[in-house]
Amino acid sequence: MATKIGNALTTDGILKLGVMLDLDKSTVEKRIDYINQAIGIALKEQGFETQNQPILTTVNQFITLKKDEYQTVQVAAYFTNVEKQGELEDLLRAIVSKETVFADCLNAWIECVKSKGKIYGKVGDTCDFNEKEFTKLWVDFYKRFDTLKRGDRGEVTTNWKVIWLGKEGNSKEIQERGSEIFDLKHEKLNELKEFLAWFN
Repeated sequence: MATKIGNALTTDGILKLGVMLDLDKSTVEKRIDYINQAIGIALKEQGFETQNQPILTTVNQFITLKKDEYQTVQVAAYFTNVEKQGELEDLLRAIVSKETVFADCLNAWIECVKSKGKIYGKVGDTCDFNEKEFTKLWVDFYKRFDTLKRGDRGEVTTNWKVIWLGKEGNSKEIQERGSEIFDLKHEKLNELKEFLAWFN
């Protein structure tokens, strides 16, 4: 992460830098500490001032880093989560707008896998398949099987930047698909939308 932040700090024209991470099973405090450490490494590696630089203390709030005597860059962080845990797929699962028959039937698949001696567990457990992998699979099943006709279930990609920002990208069809299968007005997206709006 320090390398990516360093690259952004040295790119001409970047005045604002947003760092987005999944919260996963961590805490906001640990994630902020992780980003602050990466910023410190990036500043040092790029030869920028490291003393008396502000640090992030919360999400959705800018700090202003001094690159040199004349240049600054504003940095803010956001952690994708649902009720203080999880990642993007957890958020997507919370805002679906269609029936989830195929995706929900994966619960039976988990029971089948367990009956065959495979271990299903939490992230970090010694297991064959964990909750995080299951949630990613659930969202993929929802996008493919619950929201597409059988003949349309080939490779489906979704441009999330286009969807979240509400802008047309290369394909209007991609934007429309996202707004059809997810409730983009859901309250669980309010903080994320607020964060992204700062960079328009």
